[in-house]
Amino acid sequence: MKSKIYLASPYTHDSPEIRASRVNFASRIAASLMEDYAVFSPITHGHHIADYLPTKLAASHQFWMEQCFPLLEACDMLLVLPQKGWIVSRGVEEELNFAYSRKIPTLLYESPFHHEELHPITPDDRRIFPSIFKGKL
Repeated sequence: MKSKIYLASPYTHDSPEIRASRVNFASRIAASLMEDYAVFSPITHGHHIADYLPTKLAASHQFWMEQCFPLLEACDMLLVLPQKGWIVSRGVEEELNFAYSRKIPTLLYESPFHHEELHPITPDDRRIFPSIFKGKL
């Protein structure tokens, strides 16, 4: 059976174009990993479903975390996609804390190709969560 990856990435932004770009990029990364892993990308999943939800739920951070945490708990690892805004993303922070509290291994994705949406990984990034990041995929 394939290892299960939960792909965390920032989503929320005032610009619909930036949100769509984040979804598209996360979807491409998820697809690139699926030959070797079972991948759940919550923003890929939720972005399209939100159109069919009542506005109150679609806009609720708490609602989305309640959807995400049971799936994260079932995964073998949390893989953080370091797109612009990931360091300040409330959702990514909560996913990191949830994974850490359950001892789910957490990795930063390092892209084999350049994309303007990627935030370069710096030594400061690993100092922010020193006991969480275990390495790279």
